[in-house]
Amino acid sequence: MTIPGSLEPDVDFGPYRVEAQLAIGGMATVWRAHHRAEPSRKVALKTMLPHLTEDQECVRMFLREAELGVRFDHPNIVSIHDVGVFDGLYFIEMEFLSGWNLRQLLREAGHRRRRLPLEVVFSAVADACDGLAHVHDYPADDGSDEPAGWVHRDISPENLVLGTDGVTRLVDFGVATGDRVGATRAGHMKGKIHYMAPEVFRGETAEPGRDVYAIGVTLYELATGARPFRGENDGELMYQIANADPASPSRLRPELPRSLDELFSHATHRDAGKRCDAITLGEGVRALLPDQAGQARSRAVRAAVTQLLSAPARAREPTPAERESLVGRSRREAPLRTQIGVDVFTVSRPVQESADIFSHYGRTALRKAPRHETPPDDYARRETLAPQGWARVPAPARTAAGSR
Repeated sequence: MTIPGSLEPDVDFGPYRVEAQLAIGGMATVWRAHHRAEPSRKVALKTMLPHLTEDQECVRMFLREAELGVRFDHPNIVSIHDVGVFDGLYFIEMEFLSGWNLRQLLREAGHRRRRLPLEVVFSAVADACDGLAHVHDYPADDGSDEPAGWVHRDISPENLVLGTDGVTRLVDFGVATGDRVGATRAGHMKGKIHYMAPEVFRGETAEPGRDVYAIGVTLYELATGARPFRGENDGELMYQIANADPASPSRLRPELPRSLDELFSHATHRDAGKRCDAITLGEGVRALLPDQAGQARSRAVRAAVTQLLSAPARAREPTPAERESLVGRSRREAPLRTQIGVDVFTVSRPVQESADIFSHYGRTALRKAPRHETPPDDYARRETLAPQGWARVPAPARTAAGSR
């Protein structure tokens, strides 16, 4: 049977049989399904949330995602097979990717008190850069040789899927835009704040450098297990991104090559005009991998992931010295809010399309910060514990007002 206006597992939906829900977001739900005429043909169905079908802007964005998926035919971009509406519900049929998004792998590494294998990190980012370069260079429809200026705008570990074939693909082009097809209005931000470039807070038109910045931040997080910037709220986070200098990746993970520090710095330069492009970043990251042919590299990536996931998930309490370090920090600055373990890798909240965010936080975020407010040492102390998968450290007990 078909449930009008909604879906659930084990129901028929047009030519499909829905098997299970894979993910749900602010605009759509993703399901594993198969064609009823071909049960062995697995697909991923992305269906718009029923309450958004009357919102023409949401419908436009949903259909734009399908259109772009068809255009961007590339091995490092998820393939779109069909799009339509059935029983009042808009849907996109995509290739079914058996594997993990990189946020899931970060969590699994955290459960096991491990960091992601470097061959997985570098291969995934190199693949993502290849896909981004294709997007950024995709020609305009006017017949000229100029790129259309497409920008993904939501690059993050959640939107990079590492398949069981060892290849990483970009997914979710729902908020993509091009400078020749209309841009987001000033003050309206799309994406996740942790991966937004400083110019986004100034309301500037989306450019490819924004994606490069986001993939640079993603590279940092995958390699170290920590994000380069943190804040107690959106305003503080935007302030840090616009003004602070994070610890270098090799400071948080000493075995990382110093050349990775340079790549990260080049990809996340505050001046968008001084950033490298996706091709340059991809080539730089790929140079850190062993010299292997494509199939051999894919096998090495699969083997590294298998080894990671075969390790038992464990947790332990931090040592007294580690606990004291965290408690001392909380007494000096604020009540302890750092969550150690899998909570460190919680999916960041997407920024809602609202001018209020920019008007409320923009002025504060763009104010120049004294360099001593966010010393690199502070980031090193705060972040080195993040990827270890320890149990959460309880906050110090509250005392009477004014006491320490």
